[in-house]
Amino acid sequence: MACWYCLCVGFFRITFSLFIQAYKLNCPSLPQWKVRGYGLCNITLQYTCLLNTNENEYNEHCGFGLNVAEPGYKFVISGRLDSRRCGPDRFQPFSLLSNISSRCVTHKSQCNGEGQVVYSNGTTTNDRACRCNYINNFVFIKKPKAGCNCEPTQEDCSCYHRVCPVDHFLTPDYQCVHFSNWTGVFQCPEIQNEKIPKNGAPDRNICLAKSVPGIYKRI
Repeated sequence: MACWYCLCVGFFRITFSLFIQAYKLNCPSLPQWKVRGYGLCNITLQYTCLLNTNENEYNEHCGFGLNVAEPGYKFVISGRLDSRRCGPDRFQPFSLLSNISSRCVTHKSQCNGEGQVVYSNGTTTNDRACRCNYINNFVFIKKPKAGCNCEPTQEDCSCYHRVCPVDHFLTPDYQCVHFSNWTGVFQCPEIQNEKIPKNGAPDRNICLAKSVPGIYKRI
């Protein structure tokens, strides 16, 4: 009986410890943020739940007051209230109040839809840009504003598979071009480490454009 009691107490302690650890590593969700702030601080404007970089866990506070981080930044605790740049997978396009969130609020797009690849990784204030993988014969369903790439938060970046005629290649500009008319000069940059598609290709080498700032030249 005593052993059974010891086992129950031990299990309870482990479970409670894991619960406390999980709580420490997570802040309230946005719908619960105000409820938690009012319950802990009596006023939601004073409540913060931020990452303590020295302890690598989240801490709740009522004494930092209301602060504003500029776009591209989030608040952390590093001995004191401090601001840090957004991580690589999130961006913050507007100013962030310390009582709103513990992280930059917007996830960057993954560019992982059918035929999509990453065009640029964006910044701390802007989303990633996507493009269609022309190497595998994917083109935009609707031509984006920028022509070469698409902003997922602003427009439809869907791609579809386009079949070019035999002996034609799909260029970085998303045009089917006969190998004899291949100039190597494009408006859009080529995908890095590009390989010429083999479907219908002649037994010859076709040179690709080399990306240099502001111009694309045949090599």
